[in-house]
Amino acid sequence: MASYEPGSGYNLPPGLYEDNPFLNGCSGTCMTCIHCIEECCDYGQCGRKLDALKPKDFETWGEVLDYLDGFRVDMQEDGCSKWEQE
Repeated sequence: MASYEPGSGYNLPPGLYEDNPFLNGCSGTCMTCIHCIEECCDYGQCGRKLDALKPKDFETWGEVLDYLDGFRVDMQEDGCSKWEQE
């Protein structure tokens, strides 16, 4: 039966490919957006937001991390009107 299923590119049980709107590009979440830069643990950075604001000169790595924290997104839940499919 596994040979019947079309290749989805994802590790899914049989039958999920046809009816899953997430895999068909309809989710609009950051996880499937071309502008999302993956970090870890389902969090990432929004490339559109990072490009809009040029970083200033930082004196410590702590300042860099604080700056980046403002652009962090939850890749499974967040989304916006500027979403573009990968």
